[in-house]
Amino acid sequence: MADALSKFDNLVQCPDCGCLTENTVLRCPECGLFHYNLEELGERETPTIEQIVVEKPDLNPALYSLNPNSPLPISDLEEEEHPDPTIIWSDSNNDFVFESDDRPLNIENTDCPIDRSDKDE
Repeated sequence: MADALSKFDNLVQCPDCGCLTENTVLRCPECGLFHYNLEELGERETPTIEQIVVEKPDLNPALYSLNPNSPLPISDLEEEEHPDPTIIWSDSNNDFVFESDDRPLNIENTDCPIDRSDKDE
C-alpha cells in the first residue's frame, strides 16, 4: 500500500506564509517571496539578443510634410471599421433633484445629558 504522505515529498513550505509549492518553484505563488539563495543558483549564461527587424512602411515624407491636407497612402493592413460607441441622448436629463429636496431638514436640538454613572470596571 502506498504511503498517503508521499504526495508531499516534492513540496516545499514557504518560510513566510507557509504555502506548499513544488520544489522547483523559486517564488511563492501566494505571497511572492523569493525563497532561494543566490549562491546556490550558480552562474548562468546570458541569453543571446536577437535582432528584431521592424519593417517600416515606405512613405514619402513629402506626402504629409509639404501638404498636410494630402491623404496618406492606404496600407495593405487596413484596420476594420468599428461602430461609433458614442450615443446622442436626445431625451436625457442631468437634473437628479428629488421633489422632497425642496423642504428644509427638521433637526431637533435636544439637550440630553449623557448618563455616565454605569462605568465598566
